[in-house]
Amino acid sequence: MEEPEKRHSVHQNQQELREVLAGRFGSMADCAYSARHSEARPQITRFTAQELEQFVRSQIHRLLETPVTCTAGLEHGPESELVQERARVLASKWMKLEVTKQDQFLRKILKRVVVSPTTVSIEVDKASLFAHLLGRTSDPLPVSAALLKLTGKFQAQRRSGELQIIAPGQCPGETMASEWVVRAVIQARDWYKRIVSGKVRTIRQLAKQSGFSRSYVKRILRCARLSPKVSDALLEGKHPNVTLKTLLHNVPLERARDCPEQRAKRATTLREKRGIKMTRVAILGWGSLLWNPGTLRSERRWRSDGPWLPVEFARISNLKEKNGRPPYLSLVIFPHAGLVRTYWDVSLVGEIAEACLDLKSREGCGIEHIAYLTRDDAAWSSTTPGLGERIRDWLDRKKNDVDAVIWTNLAWKLPGVATFTVEEGMRWLRVLREAKKDNAAEEYIRRAPPQTDTCLRRQAKEEFGWSDIPMDESH
Repeated sequence: MEEPEKRHSVHQNQQELREVLAGRFGSMADCAYSARHSEARPQITRFTAQELEQFVRSQIHRLLETPVTCTAGLEHGPESELVQERARVLASKWMKLEVTKQDQFLRKILKRVVVSPTTVSIEVDKASLFAHLLGRTSDPLPVSAALLKLTGKFQAQRRSGELQIIAPGQCPGETMASEWVVRAVIQARDWYKRIVSGKVRTIRQLAKQSGFSRSYVKRILRCARLSPKVSDALLEGKHPNVTLKTLLHNVPLERARDCPEQRAKRATTLREKRGIKMTRVAILGWGSLLWNPGTLRSERRWRSDGPWLPVEFARISNLKEKNGRPPYLSLVIFPHAGLVRTYWDVSLVGEIAEACLDLKSREGCGIEHIAYLTRDDAAWSSTTPGLGERIRDWLDRKKNDVDAVIWTNLAWKLPGVATFTVEEGMRWLRVLREAKKDNAAEEYIRRAPPQTDTCLRRQAKEEFGWSDIPMDESH
């Protein structure tokens, strides 16, 4: 019998214990365990149910990782070796199992859990343990003792207003919360795969299958928005002080802002697996899109065999010098310019309307300045003479690669002149040089892709010595 003034059972009733370990009080329930000290005036130390439940799970995990301990009292032979092998297999899969499945295992093997101020004593039913590992429902193996007793030591530390358990080998700042973080990341990955594969279609269905509430599932699914780099760092224990609460509160609600191409790839995968027809949209580029794609969701693999288009440095950009950056001449389609070979990339967005909005967002312009053309639709938004025929011919030649094409269709803009000419453009560059504000203009012209060899660029190279910056250096 346990001395009541020194320690007491977490729950005297075995069924109540099983209910707690099964999570029926909720993962963050107010239900708490108490450990009494032996002083004249007892001090009550209270832990959340979640903390102690996780500690018990971790102790059983450690037991499975030491198969020799599992088979203590079992006569050596083929069956004991099989039990050890099954224990190793279960230990290797333990962290990937859902909490409900872990708790099903615990309910079958646990007899009693007793908590003292610095230790947790766990009594395991050996016969049930062996039977479960071997998959037997009858003919229990003969054992020398009915119970296997485990004792786990811990320290209590107050953190974020709660007492938390520190297991042996943990740093003072590293608590059991790190294990919850690992579990959350693994669960989020598994649940996301189920959603993408079509095995579950609603949060309600996912919650029912996993045995958790819908609110809990929604919170944990936020971890699926973490970048692979951050997820791997958490799983490798590189951030031991990150708690689950801190992690969930700091996951960005719009992952596209941080990693747009990953979100678009997941959306593409989801549509493909659900049998939704995808439109392969090409994005035409000839200027800063190539070295500064920004938020553009594309493959980031620019091909150099785009259509021949009339392009020139014919638009004054940033005339108001926002963010302290001087004005510069940017590349736009100009009907009287010479033809240059453009580049093209493939959008990661499988719908042309969404692809246009994506390009609009990157360019910071109105949607009316994003032109498009599809192979089966003659309607398009550009009025540049002859442009539609050139792009349609190119699109027909690329029929095995793309279904539609989009591009930025901003007009030329040079204040104070009736129409753009190369000489007027050079005059603006000279004015900027005299004011010592030509650094942005020089950078833009020099960084332009080598195929964008316009008349103005050639003159700027000759007059100002603005040599081309190679593509690999401009990225």
